[in-house]
Amino acid sequence: MKHNLTDTELDDFISLLEININAMEYQSQVKKISTLLINQFGCKAFEAEHFFYNNALKVIKELSIEDDVKKRKISKSEFLKKIDLKRVLFNEWFITYKGEAKLFTELRTQYFTALNISPFERFFIIEIPTTNYVRTELKDVIFTISKKWSKLSKREQKPFCPYIYLHNIPHKELLELKKELYSEGFIFIDGFDFDGAEFSVKSICKTANNDNSIKFKLLNKFEHINLTLNEINKTKEIYQFYCTNPFFNSSYINVKHVQIQISQLTDIKKIV
Repeated sequence: MKHNLTDTELDDFISLLEININAMEYQSQVKKISTLLINQFGCKAFEAEHFFYNNALKVIKELSIEDDVKKRKISKSEFLKKIDLKRVLFNEWFITYKGEAKLFTELRTQYFTALNISPFERFFIIEIPTTNYVRTELKDVIFTISKKWSKLSKREQKPFCPYIYLHNIPHKELLELKKELYSEGFIFIDGFDFDGAEFSVKSICKTANNDNSIKFKLLNKFEHINLTLNEINKTKEIYQFYCTNPFFNSSYINVKHVQIQISQLTDIKKIV
């Protein structure tokens, strides 16, 4: 049998199963739960659904697959503590309920849609999947982020472009990626002014404009993120896309830090 259950075990399960045909409709249940979460955490409707409800599904799923019945129990206080995480999970149960396309649309509306893009210093911190990596897909992501989150025209009083860090990309692959971008005339800087130079925060923070046509600023190493953030005095925003667990935890006060789990690089294009 697929789940190694005997007929006796199935009969025992069926004997304990109760179905209430008069129960509240599913969408109404979700709405009621969202209202309770809003009251519990003092949050907005978007956060209640995409953070806390999404996290709750993950916690319940993890409990439900425990072999030991004692481990399937949790106190209310512990449950609330476990779901109190402000990051968007790529949870298959939540995806089934929400629908992938709708989820991506809602994330884009919440975080990446603006009529007038402010000249902020935006950091896109992206984890490279260990499997199914395709360089052309990563380039498409970079092109998309650069196109949407740059303003370099002569008329722009405060021109800007995004910072991008690629987590866990092999050094050799990073070099090949940079070669391709350079050969295609896609201008970027990485904080190294000449061969053998040390990383310079002054260099990476150079203002992008119509004259130098800098499309994005590439942070080669993890430690360059904080060095650069510390140098900047303007408004900063961090958008982290991770595969399993967030790998960059911001300790900066009043810095917007959005954490979104992805299953593949192409998800990012659909969101930003």
